Amino acid sequence: TFNPSTAGTTAVTYSYTDANSCSNTITTNQVVNAKPVLTFTTTPVCEGSATINFTATPAGGTFSTGATFNPSTPGTTAVTYSYTDANSCLNTVTTNQVVNAKPNPTFTTTPVCEGSVAITFNGAPTGGVYSGTGISGATFSPTTPGSTLVTYTYTDANSCVNSVSATQVVNPKPLINLPDQTICPGGSTNLDAGLGFNSYVWAPGNVPAQVIPVNAAGTYTITVTDNNGCQNSDDVVVSVNSNLNIDLGPDKEICIGGSQTFTVNYSALGVIYTWLSGENTKTITATTGGTYHVDVVDPLGCSGSDDVVLTVNPLPQPILVDRKICEGQSYTFDGGNFSKYSWSSGEQTKTINKSVGGSYILTVTDAKNCVASDTANLVVNQNPVVNLGNDYSGCEGTNVIFDAGNTGSTYLWNTGASTQTINVTTTGSYSVLVTDANNCKGKDTANTNFIEVPQLEIGSDKEICEGETVDLNATVSPASSVVRWSTNETGLSINVSSAGKYIATASNGGICSAKDTLELFTHNKPKIFPMAEQTLCFLDTNATEITVESDGATFLWNNNATTSTISVAQGGTYSVDVFSAFGCKASESVVIHEKCESSLFVPNAFSPNEDGKNDVFYVEGVNIYDFELWIFDRWGEMIYHCQDMSQGWNGKRNNTMQEAQIDVYVWKINYKYWDDKEKGKPLKERVGTVTIIK
Repeated sequence: TFNPSTAGTTAVTYSYTDANSCSNTITTNQVVNAKPVLTFTTTPVCEGSATINFTATPAGGTFSTGATFNPSTPGTTAVTYSYTDANSCLNTVTTNQVVNAKPNPTFTTTPVCEGSVAITFNGAPTGGVYSGTGISGATFSPTTPGSTLVTYTYTDANSCVNSVSATQVVNPKPLINLPDQTICPGGSTNLDAGLGFNSYVWAPGNVPAQVIPVNAAGTYTITVTDNNGCQNSDDVVVSVNSNLNIDLGPDKEICIGGSQTFTVNYSALGVIYTWLSGENTKTITATTGGTYHVDVVDPLGCSGSDDVVLTVNPLPQPILVDRKICEGQSYTFDGGNFSKYSWSSGEQTKTINKSVGGSYILTVTDAKNCVASDTANLVVNQNPVVNLGNDYSGCEGTNVIFDAGNTGSTYLWNTGASTQTINVTTTGSYSVLVTDANNCKGKDTANTNFIEVPQLEIGSDKEICEGETVDLNATVSPASSVVRWSTNETGLSINVSSAGKYIATASNGGICSAKDTLELFTHNKPKIFPMAEQTLCFLDTNATEITVESDGATFLWNNNATTSTISVAQGGTYSVDVFSAFGCKASESVVIHEKCESSLFVPNAFSPNEDGKNDVFYVEGVNIYDFELWIFDRWGEMIYHCQDMSQGWNGKRNNTMQEAQIDVYVWKINYKYWDDKEKGKPLKERVGTVTIIK
């Protein structure tokens, strides 16, 4: 065994002795690779901070928690980094990732009253920072009622930050504002602080009441406290005066039809009011102009009086006049010279321009703020409807009557005519202005186009052969005319093939037209019957005849023969045109195939012993071309060659007198059959043996 506890190389020797006491050894190095050196550190973070991306060296290993870590929970987490190097050696390093808890600051506020002393906030733990509107350091001055959000931010020794917020409420002081009072000598009055407060204290005397009676001059101070505990004070000055200060207010102005209320500013139990106009109430309502006087006496002997003048102003007088206009016109209504304008149609201007019939009401206000209205009616008369009808397009020599209608009106045509109708015979534009009894006008325009009648010629009748076509050509005047044929084609020329009548219609503007007709006759082609194809060998047969069966009058073959039967001596395609008496042509063709059979025979032995029997080696064949023969001995030497199949080998070597020995000889033949020659095929090759016997 070997303990690889230290990196390095150790030589290990193995020794062995067999049964014959023979020994041998072998030595091998045991290599212990060093583990990889790892570096992995962490930094403490705060709870809730950003996700951590771990890094270590060398890179490429794995983290036990993954390469990212979410510090959402405070505490300590052991993180192990494992790395395997190129030698498959593994090493690990473990580091603690510390997540410090965020601090937990506390902070509260207490509602205060407007204008109270400055507040000093006390958050815990101490040492944090306050923020918010009106905050200076840790203090807040409650000068304005309302709510202020105050945030307390605290950073602990680990640089972890947390915040807490609270609302600082500043309640408004209660509103108290009492008027000063005047009393008669020996009289009294009640000072009332009003409802809605939680407590009341009058000074002097610290009287806890809402209402106190007073009968002496002086300054009386009321302090009220509301439900929030906020306080406010007001002073009431009480004066003693034997003359009542009666005030009916400033002089007033009203408009005709209006009214004005005057009220005495003094009231007490038993007071007597005497108006010059006869009333004896504290308040009167006046509708006529003049001076209004009142005398006031209370039971204690105090008295006073006052006068006020009421002026009644006349109403403004807007003047609107009814109007009539024609459709398409407008009228401007003028409201006159006033301070303000209000029309029933929404405008607030002096004038309005209208084109829609109806009633328009104007309300005006003058400099005295007096208001009056007037109404005007606007009548919109319809313009006469003039309709001369559609534009007219006709042939020269016709006429059209244009009628402006609206009987009883006056008429003015652009021709100078003043009648309701006019008769038109020439091309042009005709307009009329019609004026009715309301002086309203209408007009219309109509155009005329008198078209020249075209002249058309398409020629005489025509004849063609069956299957042929012919152009039909039209001559027309004026050149702008459109020619339409009975085939529904348009143009000066059409190409036709069917027998029948053909009608051309020329129109100039689509209204005026002329027609011409011709008839097309067709002649049948000659009947011709198919000719049978033939396959022949002209080496065996010198010629053959071809006959075309037809009812035609004349014949013309592609070899220039002019009879119905021709004689041919070679293969090919033979075509014939057959003509009728009218000259109509029909065509037919036939293919004559040429094919000759070929064969080749080669014997396998012969006996050149001059006995007259089988002395020559002949190659026999029918329809053989490009013949060539070679004969070789067993050593591959050529001993005979010829290119004429009628020649044979007589058994002599190279046409000498030297006889070839009895043996087996190799022959090779190149040749073509007749079909190969005709089709341009390459040479055939055959190889075999022949034996000389004697």
